[in-house]
Amino acid sequence: MSTSRIKSATERDIAQCTLVFAALLGIALPLADGLLHVLKNAVPARIDPRYASIRAAVPDETTLGYVTDFGDQGPTGEYFWKAQYGLAPHLLVEGESHRLILANLQHPGKLGSLCQRMGLTPVKVDRAGVALLRPEGEP
Repeated sequence: MSTSRIKSATERDIAQCTLVFAALLGIALPLADGLLHVLKNAVPARIDPRYASIRAAVPDETTLGYVTDFGDQGPTGEYFWKAQYGLAPHLLVEGESHRLILANLQHPGKLGSLCQRMGLTPVKVDRAGVALLRPEGEP
């Protein structure tokens, strides 16, 4: 086989490989872009963003007490778990026997009576029906 024939076959192979590569790239790039879009939008949002201001006010590694006026909504209730997820990584424990307590309120106007009844003082009150409380007399 002559060198000119080999050179011509090699150039043809290179041209074919270039075309195949360009075709694959034309398919792969839109797929990769679509996959990135799906993955970017697949990041779950917080269940309830109303806890964001409270979460920001709580010191790291703090366990919070949990009180509510949602009726029978103790640690097995839906609102408790939404609050737990919304305040992660902070741990919620039912009751007011902690240095800081989350009040999850169905009726925010009753915060004063809840505080008076339980001996608590507001630290941060959010209009969304959540408040950060502390026991009276605690700094």
